[in-house]
Amino acid sequence: MIRFSLFIGLCLLFSCHSNKTTDGTTGKGMQQLTEADIYDYLKPKEVAKNATESDKRESKKHFLQAMDLYRNKHKADSAIPYFKKALMLYPDAKTYYELGNALAEVKNYEEAVQAYSASTSFQYTPACNAYYNMACAQAQKGNTSEALMSLRDALDIGYANKKQMMEDPDLKNIRNMQEFNSMLVEHFKDMDVKTALFQSYARSFKNFGLPFIITKDSAGKYNFSQSISYDFFMFVPGMKDTRYSREVTKEYIAVGRLDTTQKYFTLAYAVVETVADTLNPVETRIATYDSAGKEIDDMQFSCYCSPQEIKEGTMDANRVITVNQYERKWKFNPLDKGYIDNEILSDKMVLTRKYSINSEGKFVEGDGTATAKTE
Repeated sequence: MIRFSLFIGLCLLFSCHSNKTTDGTTGKGMQQLTEADIYDYLKPKEVAKNATESDKRESKKHFLQAMDLYRNKHKADSAIPYFKKALMLYPDAKTYYELGNALAEVKNYEEAVQAYSASTSFQYTPACNAYYNMACAQAQKGNTSEALMSLRDALDIGYANKKQMMEDPDLKNIRNMQEFNSMLVEHFKDMDVKTALFQSYARSFKNFGLPFIITKDSAGKYNFSQSISYDFFMFVPGMKDTRYSREVTKEYIAVGRLDTTQKYFTLAYAVVETVADTLNPVETRIATYDSAGKEIDDMQFSCYCSPQEIKEGTMDANRVITVNQYERKWKFNPLDKGYIDNEILSDKMVLTRKYSINSEGKFVEGDGTATAKTE
């Protein structure tokens, strides 16, 4: 549903003359817009910059005529030409915004999106309403991905009407989508929605059960097809900080659902440092959560930390976790010679740690000490 302020009525009379010269330009020599130019990226701003006071008055006259038709007489289709006449004389944010509202009312959603977008380029205030209405138009048109992006923009810059979001018929196409629920959790701290979202997150993991083992030879393997959606960022430590960064170097991979008790879920996920062409650092972590998706604890389970340092993990049926650390020796230093035609000479176990999961879902080191291993 379109968000707008109530228009009361026409209150000013304007002169009907314009300052066009005989060659069809304004007094400053700047061509006015044609209807085809209204959504051009550059021309409207040039026209606005060079518009005279007479142009602005004439434009406002058309704008008020449009508003009278649209708000007072409920004739959106009749108002649209007057909005466009106003824009051809003097493009501004408010006129674009109201044109978008009128276009959406007559179900011309594609052009409505153009009008709302233009209003934001002219710094419409409050911008969150423009992005919200854009989301509505995109959702009605069936462009669900774009609608979710616009809705997130609206929320990020201040849109706060949760009731409107939950009841607006224009958003019906996206309201049951995962990302919509994710936004509710993030911006409104909706715990009921968060619980449902966590259930969806947990179901996205393959059910591995116990025992669960990642050997030193498989510690560096991962499957990008199991990449975790950013809709679930609130359940993955560190993921929130990388969602919109331009320098993202980490990929998060769903590994498996290991264990479920009355008090907690245990999930395994991998973090891949995508900084190299081959042999990227990979660590697999296991995390415990309560039934509402609140993280209880998190620990490293296995790791291809570097070509020389590898950790393997095992979690047995009694929920005892063993992490073995290895020192790998190569024929040639991989940092100097690379991996092609290189050879692994040995894997020496240098450290073993044992952990268990207590009744509250916390990871507790088995004997509180580390044991050094030798060959």
